[in-house]
Amino acid sequence: MSWTPSEAADIDRTATTNHDQVDLTRFFGVGGAITERLLAGWSAPEDNQNWNDGPEVAYSLQVSPPPRKACIIRVEGVPFIHDQAPCQTLTLYVNGLRLGWWSLDTARRVVLEARIEPEQWIIRDGVAIGDVRWHIPHSTSPQQVGAGADERKLGFCFMSITVASA
Repeated sequence: MSWTPSEAADIDRTATTNHDQVDLTRFFGVGGAITERLLAGWSAPEDNQNWNDGPEVAYSLQVSPPPRKACIIRVEGVPFIHDQAPCQTLTLYVNGLRLGWWSLDTARRVVLEARIEPEQWIIRDGVAIGDVRWHIPHSTSPQQVGAGADERKLGFCFMSITVASA
C-alpha cells in the first residue's frame, strides 16, 4: 500500500456533521447516510449496498464522542465469488494500522469484525477519526469471468458498518 498515516490529516472532516456513534449501524447504498464518507475506489451506490471497484476502497469513519474503550468495527456484506474468482481476501487498515484479514470463499452474507483500541483513533475537535481502507486484491470483473457485461472490478459488496462496544 502506498498510503501513510500522515495522509489522515488530509481527510475533509468538514464534509459532514452527521457523526457516527458507538453501537449505531450505518447502511451503504442509495440514500444511505454514509455516501458522503466514501473516499475512493467505490462503485456507484445501489439499493442497500456499495461495491468496491478496484483493489482498494477508502472510507472516513467519524465517531463522536470518541470511544474511551476498545470497540469492534463490524462490516456486513457479500464477497464476489465465481468459479474463476473462487476466493476474495480482504485486509482492513484503520489509520494505517492493519486490524484484520479475511479469506472468503463462499458467496454468502458475512460479518467481518476487527478490534480498534482507543489509542488507534486520531482525535480532532472531539471526533474520533478512522481513515478506513479495505485492500481487496482479487477484485475481478464479472465480464472477465463470463458472469455478465459488468466491467467493474468487484470483490466485496458492502451493506452496513457499525462501531460496536467491545
